[in-house]
Amino acid sequence: MKATETATPDARSERRQVFDALLAHARDSGGAALVEGDANDRATITALAPTSGDLAQALAQWLRESFARVSEVETAQGLPASAAVLARAGATWLSAWPGDSRDAPREYLVLLGTVGQAPADDGTIAALARAAGLLAVSGAQRPLEARALDHAASGVSIADATAPDMPLIHVNDEFIAMTGYGRDEVIGRNCRFLQGASRDEQAVAEIRAGLREQRPSRVRLRNWRKNGEPFWNELHIAPLLDDAGRVTHFVGVQLDVTESVSLAERLTRERQAFQQVLECASNGMVVISEAGEIRFANASAERMLGDPGADLAGETFDMPLSANAPTEVSIRRAEHRRSAPGVAELNVTHSEWYGEPVWIATLNDVTARRHAEEKARRMAYTDTLTGLANRDQLREHLDQALLRAQREDRHVALLMLDMDRFKEINDTLGHAVGDTFLVEVAHRLTRTLRDTDLVARFGGDEFAILLEGAPAREGAAAVGDKIIRAFDEPLTLDSRSITAACSVGISVFPDDADNAVAIMQHADAAMYQAKSSGGSVSCLYHHSLTERAERRLELDQSLTSAVAQDQFVVHYQKQVRLADTGRIGLEALVRWQHPERGLVGPDEFIEHLEDLGLIGELTRYVLERICQDLVAWGDGLPPDVPVALNLSARELRDTDLAPTLAGIIHRHGVDPSRITFELTESAAATDIVQAMHTLGELRAYGAQVALDDFGKGFSALNYLRVLPIDTVKIDRDFAIDLPHDEASAALVRAIVEMAHGVGKRVVAEGVEL
Repeated sequence: MKATETATPDARSERRQVFDALLAHARDSGGAALVEGDANDRATITALAPTSGDLAQALAQWLRESFARVSEVETAQGLPASAAVLARAGATWLSAWPGDSRDAPREYLVLLGTVGQAPADDGTIAALARAAGLLAVSGAQRPLEARALDHAASGVSIADATAPDMPLIHVNDEFIAMTGYGRDEVIGRNCRFLQGASRDEQAVAEIRAGLREQRPSRVRLRNWRKNGEPFWNELHIAPLLDDAGRVTHFVGVQLDVTESVSLAERLTRERQAFQQVLECASNGMVVISEAGEIRFANASAERMLGDPGADLAGETFDMPLSANAPTEVSIRRAEHRRSAPGVAELNVTHSEWYGEPVWIATLNDVTARRHAEEKARRMAYTDTLTGLANRDQLREHLDQALLRAQREDRHVALLMLDMDRFKEINDTLGHAVGDTFLVEVAHRLTRTLRDTDLVARFGGDEFAILLEGAPAREGAAAVGDKIIRAFDEPLTLDSRSITAACSVGISVFPDDADNAVAIMQHADAAMYQAKSSGGSVSCLYHHSLTERAERRLELDQSLTSAVAQDQFVVHYQKQVRLADTGRIGLEALVRWQHPERGLVGPDEFIEHLEDLGLIGELTRYVLERICQDLVAWGDGLPPDVPVALNLSARELRDTDLAPTLAGIIHRHGVDPSRITFELTESAAATDIVQAMHTLGELRAYGAQVALDDFGKGFSALNYLRVLPIDTVKIDRDFAIDLPHDEASAALVRAIVEMAHGVGKRVVAEGVEL
């Protein structure tokens, strides 16, 4: 065995550690020895266990003679002595060697050994042999069959190699205990009786080859005890030689390794289960050496790294390895035979993997979560109907635009846009058409403006446009005019052409305000000014508009208080017959008794009350007053003279409207036929089905119903047929023109005839006597 001249202390220590580890593994089998070679090919026993006694002496003697024989044999084949040891490194053998004992019976050392190599820095080779037991013969007179190995920890059997079928001639106590057979049941039989119906053919073939070739063999196979219980047998077979070198017997050493095999199988199952858990885990698991080389990657990790099915072991892990807070990293997700970019959270911990210090990286694919978050963000910042930016996104962009404008000394303009006549379109044609109308408005706006301009739906039929870098007020006004002109061409909705128009209010930073809130308020005030001017115009903000907006706000607050404090009064207007001016009904007119302004007409507050959601309270208040007055008047008002009050379109949305109004009438004990509820044609068109249902409920209760402003809407003739009404009130525009407009007179005559034809009474509005 070749080696350097001397071994360093570190090298000797390392080899000693190897020996200690091997000895711990072989302790139950008897003993172990560490043999080292020097530069002159001399074998030296440098460690021995046990260190004294017959076994130690025999083991040392056997090692000295054994290595000498090995060197001779190998050298004779043309190999150097060092190569002889290397050739046997890792081999396992079982052999018996006669020891040297002058006074004691002849002893054979039965050795179960493994030559292992432990190269150190100095090149030294180490070998291990472990003793299975001693064969003792009490002199030359005793036959070989009498040998006893009762003190051996392994089962030992000896077969006669010269007899047919190689029968057993001796077994030790451990063999009997291991197999459950008695000596008289096994002596004279071949060992194959330990095999069962299902035997390991490969192991049996190796045993037969070793016997045939008269060489040591080692197999692990399943045998069966006498009681039918299987056990795992690690069987080592070696030839015994006589003094002439002929094989006379075979020695078998049986080790019951059932427990270790079961443990190994259980560990294998657990490892496979653990591996399966890792493979099925949704998170990617990667084990990386401290040098950055991948030791293991599960299927999820392979998918996240863009190469499903590929073995990543040995590849370099190119993500940051640091046991800090989770890091977000880019990944290439394998999807449908292609890879797509994704995002994962990377967590790294330092641990061990089968004794090796490693990094364990966990990859949590958060691509779907990030997409969901982005979708949620888009939904939170996007108008669901039109796909435009919503109010929140507009505000965020406006804040950022103002900051940039301050740094760069530039202008920012905000345009607020309200669609003229949208309420009429929505009420007449329905909400579905109204929604389609708003979508088409959004398309028209985005096509008209630049890609860099932000278009947002502010709410309802209001839109906003944010212009950055606008050339002061003149440039913003020009964009406003461009938007107005964009709606010169009608919108096409479901093959229906609808004329659209809008009112635009404009506020410019820094001329009109220096913050986002004020900019938005001022643009809104300018927009209302444009609408007040008749619509279809744009209006630049002026400070006087703020005063007007403040007055509007003050009005809203005053109206809220007026409802709570009963500041409304009811006046009555007569309805008469033209033939004799006889009274046929009364119409309730509500006025606001303002504490400072006096009586205020309905044109100034009804629309505000609808916007505030207080119109229903006013209707109930008016009906209460009518019922109180009817009770108070008693017989002073003929029972065939009903009193009329108006219902608004917004009230029709209340499904409890008819029961609520009927309850008020009943509570006062008023005949329901003395109450007429009026609804405008446009209000009925808001939801014709709900209008038919609510008006039908009121008529069923006994109240009367009138259709107000008839002739003003789109489908008046159809309403005469489907609505449950008693009276038709012709719009005042027709009545005013009666004296000098023959066309108006003809239309009025036609309406009267049609109404009478379907059994309706007719009342003309706006005729003064």
